[in-house]
Amino acid sequence: MASGVRSNVVVRQASPADLDAAIEILEEASEWVARRGADGWEPGSFRSPQGSGNRALREALAAGELYLAWLGSRPVATVTLQSADPIYWPEAVDRGDALYMHRLAVQRDANGSGVGRTLLRWAEEQARARGRPFVRLDCPARSRFLRAYYHQAGFRHRGDLTVSDFHARLLEKPVRGPAYPAGRSRGR
Repeated sequence: MASGVRSNVVVRQASPADLDAAIEILEEASEWVARRGADGWEPGSFRSPQGSGNRALREALAAGELYLAWLGSRPVATVTLQSADPIYWPEAVDRGDALYMHRLAVQRDANGSGVGRTLLRWAEEQARARGRPFVRLDCPARSRFLRAYYHQAGFRHRGDLTVSDFHARLLEKPVRGPAYPAGRSRGR
C-alpha cells in the first residue's frame, strides 16, 4: 500500500439516504476554506435547495456519480466521479479517455489521515477498470495548497480556464497499471 493511502477506507456509491452526509462534508469544507480567505465553494450552496452546489450533488446522485468514503460506519469524505466534463474539459467530451473528479472533500477530523489520497487512487482504479487512461480534475487556480497536493499525487497542469468568475487550473494524471504500462498511456 502506498504511503498515505488507507486500506480501511471503503468507497461506495451514494444512495438517496447518503445525500445529507455528502452535503455536510462539503459544507464543512467550504466553510473552512472561506474562513481562510481562499478560493473554493460558496458556503451554503450545498445546504440550500436552490444552491448551485446542492443542484450539482442531486444531479450527481441521480446519475450514479456521487460517492462517499467510509471509515467503519462513518462517512468521512465525498467525491463525484463523472464520465465526461463538458464545462471544464469541453474538447475532451468526444474522446471518452478519462474520468473526471469533482467536489472531493474530507471531513476536518479525518484530515491528514490519507483518505483524500485513497480517493485519488480509487479514482485511478475506476478509470483503469473502465478502460480510461486518464483521471482529470479542476481546482482553484490560485490555491497553492491544492495545486501542490495534486502535483504530489502525480497530476500535471494541462491549462487554465475561467468559467463565470471561477479561475480553474486543469489537471490530469495518466493511469498506470496492467492496462496502461508506465510511459505508454493509451489514447495520446
